[in-house]
Amino acid sequence: MIVAYCDCSVDLPLVSVGYVLFRSSNGDEEFLDSGMRLLNADQCPRQINWTTMKAEYYAAIIATRAALDYDNSTLLLNCDSKETVRKIKQDEWNKEAYFPHTLFSFLNRYNDWHLSNVDRSNNEAAHQQARNGLRIGRDLQNGVL
Repeated sequence: MIVAYCDCSVDLPLVSVGYVLFRSSNGDEEFLDSGMRLLNADQCPRQINWTTMKAEYYAAIIATRAALDYDNSTLLLNCDSKETVRKIKQDEWNKEAYFPHTLFSFLNRYNDWHLSNVDRSNNEAAHQQARNGLRIGRDLQNGVL
């Protein structure tokens, strides 16, 4: 089973999402991967009016897609946004169709998947990835890199 954690950091026009992946077997977890994705919302071709909730949903998409590189049997996706988890589970997303369409196109590749809300303290590694992306984005904007 792949256990994924995802989170976001937003400072418009920068949107950064982070993820951390583990393989879980018999109570043991083995680190697989971590990463982030940074985008400039002003340059996003989808014309999305970015909010933190949309960024949280995007983080779930990126983590789910990254986990497919390792295994497609079972995914446990963890997010620290209760509202985002609720909207995904209850299929209540009434904004841009891109988000649920993309997420479920990836989730449906798994034999089994689960989405859980975790306390922010248990999601710190994914949040750190997102913050790192935001820091890099700010440096790029300021011509530091």
